[in-house]
Amino acid sequence: MPAIWSLIFVCVLSFALSAEAAPVSSEWSRYCKAGLKSMKAHNYSDAERAFQDALERAERDHEPVEIRLECLSNLGKLYAEKKNYSKAASTFNRAVALAEKEFPRAGLAEDDFDVYVADVRRRVRRAWIPPKDETASAVIIVFTTHQDGHIDHPSIIQSSGSELVDSSAVKGILDASPFECLPLGSPKSIVIKLKLDPRVDLVPQVAPSPIGKFRNF
Repeated sequence: MPAIWSLIFVCVLSFALSAEAAPVSSEWSRYCKAGLKSMKAHNYSDAERAFQDALERAERDHEPVEIRLECLSNLGKLYAEKKNYSKAASTFNRAVALAEKEFPRAGLAEDDFDVYVADVRRRVRRAWIPPKDETASAVIIVFTTHQDGHIDHPSIIQSSGSELVDSSAVKGILDASPFECLPLGSPKSIVIKLKLDPRVDLVPQVAPSPIGKFRNF
């Protein structure tokens, strides 16, 4: 049975600090703010340098893991906006690896996540209306879900090859949100990586896995 869904549930950015909330005096924060400003102005070269400098300072100064995750998240979102999907994916995967290493499981039962994932899947399944495009392949999207169920704007890390399919997938996720609140005992936010393929039926395959690892649907 072909799989259309690949959902990765990761305890990432669980106590993430935004650049706006960080002390003005910290070096990483100044570079991060400069990167966000450049990114907003679509000055991607300057933004990339600033985000890389922010991450370098955070690692050099042994800043808390939350800050390093924030730097990686900003860099990943930049690559996704530039449509450099391979770098976006590798950067988000680096954040995932760091989070899995540093953060505990938060005391959650496996079933709590299974129920939550199933609800996210149902909602997006109902909302996504892919256009017909025989040349399109799967699109992979990441987005952060917060405790109250609201999400950050989704970022594409692998294009389907069709702008129509890509935009419809993003719209489907946005239309399906906000989701239910995260299960009791969850971190402040989680990152979901979602694979949507317009070529196959929306029939899920389920493979069990530990919390914080791959969950395929």
